[in-house]
Amino acid sequence: MIADMLQTRGDKEEAASVGLARGDKAIAADSDSSSLLSYVGRILYRWTVGYGYYPQWSIYWVIGLTLLGAAVYGSARTRPNEVNSIAYSFDLLIPLVKLDEDHFKIRLSGWRVYYFYLHRLAGWLLGSFLLATIGGLNLGK
Repeated sequence: MIADMLQTRGDKEEAASVGLARGDKAIAADSDSSSLLSYVGRILYRWTVGYGYYPQWSIYWVIGLTLLGAAVYGSARTRPNEVNSIAYSFDLLIPLVKLDEDHFKIRLSGWRVYYFYLHRLAGWLLGSFLLATIGGLNLGK
């Protein structure tokens, strides 16, 4: 209620701080009674978009995961030389983006395959949380 009042008054930063604290308190209170999947989902929602109060955090995650994926791809011994590692990583991270269809034909080996499975899953999660925030869903508030 306080966060909503602050938001109405135009104090968006203070409203976001109060909302973040409220979400953290709700997670702490529900940690014993909620399922593990629900608990993990709320934690991810908190750290990716700040319960919807900080959607810009998702940009930092996209940049960080793109750079990490580029480093992982760049460490592969066998890869096409003409493929830009940052473009490859970004293409696999963001589900709705297809910069180059050839990126999806590249086959890596070893642990890199499993990293990029998680990389793609992280992109779907980030996109889902961002869409929920933009759509106004009340996932963690």
